[in-house]
Amino acid sequence: MNLAQNNQWAIVHHFEDRAISGASKDRPGFREMLKAAQSKEFDVLLVDDLSRLSRDDIETKQVISRFKYQGLRIIGVRDGYDSSGKGEKIQTSMRGLMNELYLDDLREKAHRGMAGQASRGYSTGGRC
Repeated sequence: MNLAQNNQWAIVHHFEDRAISGASKDRPGFREMLKAAQSKEFDVLLVDDLSRLSRDDIETKQVISRFKYQGLRIIGVRDGYDSSGKGEKIQTSMRGLMNELYLDDLREKAHRGMAGQASRGYSTGGRC
């Protein structure tokens, strides 16, 4: 909110997908945001960081490319990303890849933990 206030930008929408992974393409808030962008309901999209847009490298690039074509700007407040900034293509590629690799690493650790629980005879969740 501070960045919007500092730039005197009016906040016209708040999109949210609470407790839904950014790896999922089927998020209600994400779909609503894409629809609002298509209708030119906003000029700038503020995200906490680029991983909040998507954790999929290709999807991140597609959304940013579509937004740029539509004349919309994306700003990652915490990570300093700005789709209108110099070197944004490198930042988009690096951050998109890092966000996707984070999920791969998290998945591997979760499976390793579940395998350890199962080998000790404990439930790993779900139906027994």
